[in-house]
Amino acid sequence: MSDDAVVRDEPIPARSMVYRRGPSGWPPTYTERVTRGRRTLLVTHRARTSAFELPDEGELVIGRSQSCEVFLDDQQVSRRHAVLHVQPAGVQLEDLGSHNGTLLLGASETLSAMRARSDETQTGAAHELRLAPNVRTPLSDDALVQIGSALLTIQVTTARRRLQSEVGIPGFVVVDGAMERLLDLADRAAPTTLTVLLLGESGSGKEMLARYVHQRSPRAAKRMVSLNCGALPEHLIESELFGHEKGAFTGAAAAKPGLFEAAEGSTLFLDEVGELTLALQVKLLRVLEDRQVLRVGALEPRHVDVRFVAATNRDLEAQVAAGKFREDLYYRLYGIALHLPALRERRDDILALADRFLEDLAERGRPRPTLTDAARAKLRDHDWPGNVRELKNVIHRAIVMADGPLIEADDLELARRDSRPGAALPAIIDEAPDQLRARAEDVEKKRILDALEQCAGNQTRAAELLGITRRVLVRRLEKFNLPRPRRDSRLGDDDESV
Repeated sequence: MSDDAVVRDEPIPARSMVYRRGPSGWPPTYTERVTRGRRTLLVTHRARTSAFELPDEGELVIGRSQSCEVFLDDQQVSRRHAVLHVQPAGVQLEDLGSHNGTLLLGASETLSAMRARSDETQTGAAHELRLAPNVRTPLSDDALVQIGSALLTIQVTTARRRLQSEVGIPGFVVVDGAMERLLDLADRAAPTTLTVLLLGESGSGKEMLARYVHQRSPRAAKRMVSLNCGALPEHLIESELFGHEKGAFTGAAAAKPGLFEAAEGSTLFLDEVGELTLALQVKLLRVLEDRQVLRVGALEPRHVDVRFVAATNRDLEAQVAAGKFREDLYYRLYGIALHLPALRERRDDILALADRFLEDLAERGRPRPTLTDAARAKLRDHDWPGNVRELKNVIHRAIVMADGPLIEADDLELARRDSRPGAALPAIIDEAPDQLRARAEDVEKKRILDALEQCAGNQTRAAELLGITRRVLVRRLEKFNLPRPRRDSRLGDDDESV
């Protein structure tokens, strides 16, 4: 590996899968590579992606043996599974006679070229091809390689800043290097027919990434169809997905095609797929395997041409181990897995997203406010347990509640958000700005009055309970024309200075 790699010595995570041996041998050290316009090996395994900068020339053995340059802790991988031959002119991959083989996936130039050859030793389905053992295969820049349950690709472009205008999805802003690497992998997955599994915490942007994959696929001309599997009871989900024939059940006055059929020639996004019952998991597995759908009450199945993208915030491996998710369905969904980092793990995106949300609201008829330096620092330092969804609501709330064109740090009200009294703010929805402001102000007034009542009029303690400063509380009282209450003398002094 080159000398300009950035190496951090840290304990290996319990489910780590790809790492380099340390400079003094074993134990290994977790490695992060900084791409400077050179070739980088991206390895995705068990919902994590690691990047390794390739040397100008040399060999990297990939396998389950701890002596390999790229170690994969995976029982499906042989001890010495394959080797990358790196030369200035290009990269070649050689399978070392592995037990489970090495596959080329998707529609890469490498796969297409090998398909065109009449080489009977190359076998596989239309979208995959098994490499012959001990034969060097040149890899094109867009090649996607599967070794065991790991996915490998070569990145040859320098990381660059992706903004909403480039991504083409409103509100989807990517600046952080971790997200750059994820989108590079998504760009390679999009043109294929492989099922994509999106993993990540709630609110991290899985639906946005699903739209990104769809818009960069050959199916982009048609609308992506979505279903939240956790939002409907089982019998309704089955009807929504598979459709039904007339008279199939009480109330079925006419035949209705399901979402599988509605997504013909397009992409079907199954959000929260981990919420499906075991009975529905069996039926979904059959559709994924046969691409045939049987409507409720029908006798003959219908063929469907659908690209599947699924998402969940659950640990599906743990669900499989607990018997709550079918192992065969898990591996069928795991064609290509993309893990979205939590917002706290990609802090370079926080302020870029905040600026985007400020612009979005300004486009709806309000002047664009500005975040002060203190507010920007507070946003960047917050851990964001609700991820991008929480950030969006915080920014919208701050815009509504700010007294002027500047958003101060206190306007963000991030501290002790879950402990404040009164009703929670309504979710940000597509309302007119005036309606949104009126609703938010009503809720804010109630919260202030509830806090003052609990503290018997003590403004200092009420401000602490609300998670704001006393000065901000006084400003809110004046803004809403609320009288400053008389405190209960039994509760001690209240500093009246502002």
